[in-house]
Amino acid sequence: MFQLMQSVLTSSFNAVCIIYLCISLPYLYIITRQKPNQLHYKILMGVIAGFTATYLADFHNQTSTTLFGLIISPIVLTALIFGPVPLLISYAIHAVFVFGLSPFYDIFIMSFMFLSIALKIWDNKKYYTFFLSVFIPQCINIALNFERLVSLGYLYRSIFKSLMSIILLSILYFIFSRFQKTFSKFSMLQFQSSTDQLTKLPNRFSINRHLDNFKQTRKDCFIALIDIDFFKKVNDSHGHSAGDKILYDIAQELKSVIRGNDFLARYGGEEFLLLIHTADNRIAREILARIITHIRDTLFITPDNHSLNITISIGAALYVKDTSFDDALKSADKALYQAKNGGRDEVVFH
Repeated sequence: MFQLMQSVLTSSFNAVCIIYLCISLPYLYIITRQKPNQLHYKILMGVIAGFTATYLADFHNQTSTTLFGLIISPIVLTALIFGPVPLLISYAIHAVFVFGLSPFYDIFIMSFMFLSIALKIWDNKKYYTFFLSVFIPQCINIALNFERLVSLGYLYRSIFKSLMSIILLSILYFIFSRFQKTFSKFSMLQFQSSTDQLTKLPNRFSINRHLDNFKQTRKDCFIALIDIDFFKKVNDSHGHSAGDKILYDIAQELKSVIRGNDFLARYGGEEFLLLIHTADNRIAREILARIITHIRDTLFITPDNHSLNITISIGAALYVKDTSFDDALKSADKALYQAKNGGRDEVVFH
């Protein structure tokens, strides 16, 4: 018995190391991306988890001591973190290579897959659903192969391995879940530090970070400063709560008009900054003219149900690569000053 325990622990340690290298490292890379929940990342993790589980199954066939729960742990952990897409992909890959190699494992993996879908472990992310999806297949496997295990003298060994499998997989689940919660808190803090809490747009800190990334493309772009006309009158006449609502509503309207690859941020007060990723003067003029018209034609409602017509003024300048961003920003600011002095509700290019 002691020899079996030593052999199981040794092979389990090797399996855990493989899981850490093959699952944890790609996971750490993906969660540092700006949009870690994109479909191609889920597909990638599904493929990695499927082949990792397949390798562990092959390792089991060679040693006969690897635990079933550890074999499927890459699939379980990936499903818990990224949802049903990688679960289905990893299971499909795994089934193609391992199905039919062992009647014990076939029963286990089929019952696990059924329970994973039935319990929706990726939605609940509760320990009891995770526990049931692993514990019940172990029991089904032993029950259906009971006579064979007794005749081979493997019954107690199988029970011991099942218990060890549940314990080790529970430890892995606990570590991953704690790590995910910690990273979620970190991501929330990062989002709050880079997002304007009123308009939910990127703030000035995000502008600098976006520019650092954009400079790597070494392309020119237009900078536009957008200012709400007579915004002080809104605050004075309807109160600051109305002013806050108008700011938020205008931010949402601006987001709805700009292109997907352009960058909009709150610059401060009633000013917004827009980076138009093109060096084509005609395209920039069309975009800004569309913004001016859209805001002018939109009716804004205050919290006390007063309707307001709002206009904006825009100053724009070309930001040429390898030049000073501050100089381009000053040019846009001068153009904005001209727009406001020229009657407002217009676009001026410097």
